[in-house]
Amino acid sequence: MRGRLIQKFIVHIARLDAQATQAVGYDPEFNEPIPSADGSQLGGDPRRYHGADVLRCQLDRKSWGEVVATRGGQEIKADIIITLFWKELENRALLNAKMQPVFQRGDKVVKILTLKGALEEEFDDPPGMFITDLTRAGHGLAAFATPRTNLLYVYCSYDRKGDETQ
Repeated sequence: MRGRLIQKFIVHIARLDAQATQAVGYDPEFNEPIPSADGSQLGGDPRRYHGADVLRCQLDRKSWGEVVATRGGQEIKADIIITLFWKELENRALLNAKMQPVFQRGDKVVKILTLKGALEEEFDDPPGMFITDLTRAGHGLAAFATPRTNLLYVYCSYDRKGDETQ
């Protein structure tokens, strides 16, 4: 038994389309898309996305906005933390050949719905809510079995480029 999510919501996550984004403009030196000229100071967003993956998730409000130091000394800053169920990622083929999630930094969280489909939160773009980090967690209770990864924590933050309040 690998557990389950509690207090479920539905999340729509659009994965970054790297090839389409590179075709618009990409700076390999800074490892980021090149803003397109649109008459504004920041430029237009060159990022392109695949259609959204729709998954059940859990939101741990207690952790929203929490700063977590990693082993390498980096701080993970998150405006929201979305918890995904690993078994659902397996079932939906959202793990690659190395059994790592296909989601990555820069993927966009579009919206969060209740299980009945009511809108809970929709993220305006700009500024956009983006995945900033991913962490495996929750190896479950496996007294008589081999423990396996049970959860994926998805740390998400608003894009704050050009924000003076950073």
